[in-house]
Amino acid sequence: MGIFHWGWFCNFGKLHHKILDWQKFHVYFEVIKNALSKGTIPYYFSYEFKGTNKFLALPETDLSPHVLLLNYLTTEEFVLAALLIMYSIGFWGCYLIQKHFRLSLIAFFILFAMFNFNGYITSHLAMGHWPWVSYFYLPFFMLFVFRWVEGERSPDLFGKIAVVMFFVLLQGGLHIFVFCLLFISLFGVLGKQNLKDVFLICGMCVLLGGFRLVPAAYAFWGYKHDFMIGFPSLISFIESMVVVKDFSVILPFEPILSTKSIDYIGWWELDYFIGVLGFGFLVYFGIIAGFQQSFKDGRFDKLYVPIIGLTILSFGFVLAPLAKMSFPLISVERFPSRFFILPILMLLIISLVRFQKLLDRNPLRLKWDWIPLVLVLMGVLQLLEHSAMWQVSIMESFNPVFYLEKFKLSIPVQSEVSRSYFWVLCGGYLLSGLSLLIFAVYKYRQNLLFNAVKSAG
Repeated sequence: MGIFHWGWFCNFGKLHHKILDWQKFHVYFEVIKNALSKGTIPYYFSYEFKGTNKFLALPETDLSPHVLLLNYLTTEEFVLAALLIMYSIGFWGCYLIQKHFRLSLIAFFILFAMFNFNGYITSHLAMGHWPWVSYFYLPFFMLFVFRWVEGERSPDLFGKIAVVMFFVLLQGGLHIFVFCLLFISLFGVLGKQNLKDVFLICGMCVLLGGFRLVPAAYAFWGYKHDFMIGFPSLISFIESMVVVKDFSVILPFEPILSTKSIDYIGWWELDYFIGVLGFGFLVYFGIIAGFQQSFKDGRFDKLYVPIIGLTILSFGFVLAPLAKMSFPLISVERFPSRFFILPILMLLIISLVRFQKLLDRNPLRLKWDWIPLVLVLMGVLQLLEHSAMWQVSIMESFNPVFYLEKFKLSIPVQSEVSRSYFWVLCGGYLLSGLSLLIFAVYKYRQNLLFNAVKSAG
């Protein structure tokens, strides 16, 4: 179902790269494809992005292993193949969550549908925000965070979180990386032990992410990002989850720190559609049930601090002063409404665990089994209705308002790489490589110790 959905959503690879960021990432893929065919390293390209043409310093380019497919596929075929690979990784992550919490088939199906078909991921991918395919790594991040909250504290677990973030950055998901580190950082207010864990996790994430973060810091040092807006009101916040709106909907606003004449925000920056039924499910099982004695177990109490914190930050009024001060991590994101994805997904898992608890306590009688099934199917149909409105092919044919001037084909520039740029790249990749090696050696020695103890037993 998921494979068909994403194939259908992207017109089975028949894309024209006419809408917003699809044009930019088409250029990026052509640069990589050209470099692979010629056996060169694309240090530069002919298009300047935010003041730099240093291709390998751009934190949003896709450097994951599957880009090797560009040597054999057209760019359009690659987009579909890569998206299906990432979807499959996300499905595997959802399965591990189901296994960890022992969710029933109906609970797992709710997780599958709301994770894969919600308005956040469909609207961002519809607009060509390719780094958002790193979203499909989030089930692994969430699983490890839940294990941490449940009491597991070890370098092994923290290293796994950092490795997930490494893959997120490899995919070009700097935004997702920032959301996750902010979520982790908010645990620091819960006490000294949590603060130590936060420093350790974030430190490991930064070290493993050196191959992206060091070159990006070098290329964009001093660059002022336009800070736009988060959710403009409580009404738009609720609407983002329960009202289906298409890509033609834009909201006017007064730019907070923008130096450009952008005075609107596209609905794709606010879209979190989960449907009325999905919203009700989260409100009841994720919030209301937490106050009922029959659902209380204390496991998830700590999670509400970062959930509430990141939700507040998504409105933007808190974030604007920090962005003006170029506060680390926060200044990377100009649309703080994007932060809300982690609170909503974490709340989804909490809701599913409580829903499963209800099912275990009150097994459904055969004559009533059809009721939750019908409700779930109705919820899925609402999500698919949203996907139908955001199909890439529909946007390309229906809405020329958002067409940008076509990018010139940017092939790698065969010029001598500057010494400083070259050594910065070497330093960043060396930092990540050594960090990965240290973690791999630690895991190897840990496995040897485990096997020795098992044999002795």
